[in-house]
Amino acid sequence: MKTILSNQTVDIPENVDITLKGRTVIVKGPRGTLRRDFNHINVELSLLGKKKKRLRVDKWWGNRKELATVRTICSHVQNMIKGVTLVSRLIRPLRFGRGSFIAVMYVCNVNVYCGT
Repeated sequence: MKTILSNQTVDIPENVDITLKGRTVIVKGPRGTLRRDFNHINVELSLLGKKKKRLRVDKWWGNRKELATVRTICSHVQNMIKGVTLVSRLIRPLRFGRGSFIAVMYVCNVNVYCGT
């Protein structure tokens, strides 16, 4: 059975700007810009409010699998907002090697440090 309308909204923080071009979402924030294309999913994307601080995702006449994409798109946009506002520089060790030799590599900005 198909559902007539399913929709969800995503709140946009003050320091983030979202632009819609069709089903392409561009998120600009203090840490950079992210762009994601949702043309392969048949949904409606729209900005709500006077200040355009809410993104609404609508799916008309969808079955169970198609309705799941509404929440997925909202989660993707929320993760994009986190990416442009929160952490931009991660220092995480990358371990690689074989047997008894294991090297640990740290990536900081552009510099790469490798040690054992």
